Amino acid sequence: MPNKLEYKDGEALDLKGLKVRVLTNLGFFDLNDGEKITATQPDYNNPGTQIIILSYEGVSDTFEITVKAKEAPHPDPTPDPNQNATPDPNQNMTPDPNQNTDPVDPNKGGENKSASYLPYVCAAAGLVIGGAAVYFITRKMK
Repeated sequence: MPNKLEYKDGEALDLKGLKVRVLTNLGFFDLNDGEKITATQPDYNNPGTQIIILSYEGVSDTFEITVKAKEAPHPDPTPDPNQNATPDPNQNMTPDPNQNTDPVDPNKGGENKSASYLPYVCAAAGLVIGGAAVYFITRKMK
């Protein structure tokens, strides 16, 4: 039997854990996890017990699975009557002209903060590249 015997709508049939021993005139061998086996697919429109037919080179066997009924869709959450979804008409929506709205333009009171990291980034890149060159040169000399 496979490990999974219970399914919900839309789940694919999972044959992991299924072990089939095949007997031939040369002896026997095992097929694990449904390898080389064809299987019928569950009918998700019929909840309850279903029979799955397994086939390998003209030989068949069956096992049962259970298909669970579809869950009813969840209703939308009820809005909170205490929460006001309408904006307050008395709230001031005009931006403050004295407040800096452009953090990059120094003429508008801002400063370019990303540019202040540039010397550090360049120095770090130089150290990494220089260190790599020294490593390769000393490695080649050995």
